[in-house]
Amino acid sequence: MTDITANVVVSMPSQLFTMARSFKAVANGKIYIGKIDEDPVNPENQIQVYVENEDGSHVPVSQPIIINAAGYPVYNGQIAKFVTVQGHSMAVYDAYGAQQFYFPNILKYDPDQFRKELSSPGGVELVNGAVSYDDIGSDDGYNIIGEYSQLSELRNASPTVGDAVLVKEHTTGRGVEGGGIFRATPGAIEDDDGVFISSSSPGVHWVRQGSGSHVKIEWFGGASNNQDIDHSTILANAQKILGRSIEFNAGSYYFSPPCIIQPDMNFVGSGGAKTFWRNKNINADATVFFANTGTSSKWAENSIFERIHFSNDLATQTTKSALAMTNVGLFKFNNCGFYNAPIYASDLHFVTWNGCVFIKSPVTMNEDAVSPSFPINEMPSFIDCYMVESPIDITDVTDLHLNNTAMFYGPFGIKSTSHRPLQSGADSRGYPIMITNSTIDNIDGYCLDLNRVALATITNSLFSGGRVSGTAAIRLTEVLGLSFSSNVIHFAGQECVTLYDVQNLLMGNNQFSSCNGYAIKAQLARNVTVNGNFFGNQKVTGGWNTCTGGINFDTNDSLAWIITGNAFVGIPGVAGQTGSGRTVYTSAANSGLADN
Repeated sequence: MTDITANVVVSMPSQLFTMARSFKAVANGKIYIGKIDEDPVNPENQIQVYVENEDGSHVPVSQPIIINAAGYPVYNGQIAKFVTVQGHSMAVYDAYGAQQFYFPNILKYDPDQFRKELSSPGGVELVNGAVSYDDIGSDDGYNIIGEYSQLSELRNASPTVGDAVLVKEHTTGRGVEGGGIFRATPGAIEDDDGVFISSSSPGVHWVRQGSGSHVKIEWFGGASNNQDIDHSTILANAQKILGRSIEFNAGSYYFSPPCIIQPDMNFVGSGGAKTFWRNKNINADATVFFANTGTSSKWAENSIFERIHFSNDLATQTTKSALAMTNVGLFKFNNCGFYNAPIYASDLHFVTWNGCVFIKSPVTMNEDAVSPSFPINEMPSFIDCYMVESPIDITDVTDLHLNNTAMFYGPFGIKSTSHRPLQSGADSRGYPIMITNSTIDNIDGYCLDLNRVALATITNSLFSGGRVSGTAAIRLTEVLGLSFSSNVIHFAGQECVTLYDVQNLLMGNNQFSSCNGYAIKAQLARNVTVNGNFFGNQKVTGGWNTCTGGINFDTNDSLAWIITGNAFVGIPGVAGQTGSGRTVYTSAANSGLADN
């Protein structure tokens, strides 16, 4: 009988059952349990009594209950715990049938039943002074706790600690989402016009109820799709407490420059329709969003943007971008969008774009000045991104990562250079670049234009470009230590790859096809291994050119090439540089090129 809630103990108030006129046990007496204010001896008035076992289960028993010689109620001769589910009357008789006690109502309330009454409709009326939600929601319900039309009115109020009021809207006309319940709290804190509001009472301020580290921009006066509202100041107020996660609805929010992004913030857009951050002066060519301090001694770090889409007119200057970042570290852009919204960055460190879309939004990373310590931009990463007419132009950048990213159209794909002067010997001439599982296709100029790059890895990617500008798909200048493997270079405007002043290159298992010239054109290229590649023409959808040949040593300054296991199909294998063969290259086990 596990569905029984029996918790009213059948017992004398003194615990033992004793005689009325002496302190002796009611030996062999009887106990009767019945309805409140009724005679429990009458079977019609009796209620069910249970024995409670040690495991909490209950067994119904018949009446009367027998009292043993010690004054304890027993069941089958054993002392037991008798309970009922409700308040009751109780009569106690001795062994001779004389009544010793009668209690018309053992309890004034039924514990669990009272809990049910409190939770039932109208239960609030059982508590003196309590107010129901129905009362608060009535036409005059605001009078119960106080009502204000907009948040600014709280500053003129003189509350005492504990007072609670309802504010309809942050600003009249901007919607009820900006309103809420505020409670007067002791202490002083900076007014942020959304969560913490000052009052006229000394040492007392208002706090929005239900607020924490997650806030809504509407709490601070924001509203989507209203170009008359400038959200720059609103966003600044929302960022007064570092570490907040600021949420935005679907729609467009308009900002006027400058709008500063603070460190340790999280900006979250709508999970459904897109959330846009736009330039309020829609026809202006100006940088709107800044994440910088202007000094290297204080950084903007650890801010996250999620599902935020930046939109602006296409800037005519790289320094007039939708988003400018200087002295920034550990920023993350997750599933964000950039539409006519260029990005400019300087002194950038460990910033990641993950799952982002770039449409006509070039990315420029540069050092404004070359200092003696030679500052660099470190490890910008583009992962699972889609980029259209959005080239990446980087200077003094180390460890650029491009992974599972597609780039289409535009004047070039990725251009990298360094202020570092050319160094002699085996010293590093530049910085690493890692490109993996990516596509850079249908580019007007160079897909890759890498200058002063060292220790780079480019693998499992496709490159096609240069047809509009009449250039190669890839140009490598002053490059040291490049691993270039398992790539496809197809349908280029001139060569697939041009090399100038490069050393220590590994080029394996690539396909060089349908370029408008030689597959590889080399000048001052030394210590290059070319192994297991395909050179030739392959006609595929989208067009093709006729390749002139495999490798062209264009000048007499290339040395120590190893060419093995390649297939030169329908084209000459090697052309160009004269001189003694092995000083230029060693050939073995190729198809279309004799051993030497």
